[in-house]
Amino acid sequence: MSSLQVYNSRGIKYVRIVESYRDPVNKKPKTRVLKVLGRADELEAQEPGILNRLRRECRESRAFNESLKQEAIFKDIQHYLEGSDNDAAKGFPIRNYGVKVYESIWDELKLDYFFDYRQKRDSNLKFKVKDTTSMLVYFRLLKPASKKKSF
Repeated sequence: MSSLQVYNSRGIKYVRIVESYRDPVNKKPKTRVLKVLGRADELEAQEPGILNRLRRECRESRAFNESLKQEAIFKDIQHYLEGSDNDAAKGFPIRNYGVKVYESIWDELKLDYFFDYRQKRDSNLKFKVKDTTSMLVYFRLLKPASKKKSF
């Protein structure tokens, strides 16, 4: 996700476009510089209001990226509902499509990673907490009942 950053260096304001990401090795948040635009006062002298325009463009690009993600999720769901690549049904119609919607949301929120990380860090349980939790969440969303009844 890119954003506009105005920073001071020796009393002079500079402008750059940075991107936030999570380092895949140590899982810590980091930023990388995509483009250095130069001194803020020189940019304003060339084009008044450029900082506001650049901020607006960064916000619009983030909104555009989010809409692309949502569109991809909807296409995946539509593809599954059409059943063109569904070997599990083998000619029989599947009646409960709701769990696929919730599974895609679960994957989008990266909850598997969250539960695995918390389990490794905070507990000594031998079973997969994410499997039990996802089953309870899906069941509670699709057919609200007690935990005992969902078992």
